[in-house]
Amino acid sequence: ATKAKRSKQARAVVAETRRRFLESMIGKTLPVLFETKEGECWQGHSDNYLEVRSEGEDLRGTVHNVRIDAVSEGILVGNVTDSKNSYTFNNDRTGGANSVKRKGL
Repeated sequence: ATKAKRSKQARAVVAETRRRFLESMIGKTLPVLFETKEGECWQGHSDNYLEVRSEGEDLRGTVHNVRIDAVSEGILVGNVTDSKNSYTFNNDRTGGANSVKRKGL
């Protein structure tokens, strides 16, 4: 019983710490690699591996700066702030290595 109680307390502390950390990202701008589209939103990961969701057109495989406005269900939500300083990741089919191309130049 004591082990279960301590485990529950530890999980609560971890959840609260994560919530606070995510909320501390509000107002910051993070680079995000967009990977998938869910409904009207694109989802990807920031440079510190946080999940980020934003609206936009065809963002798959691109890195954009995103200003974080909120946290929803443990995912950061924001808006793309750049259009010129984006990067595209393409799979180089010849050797399987990834190549990076900067857009807007």
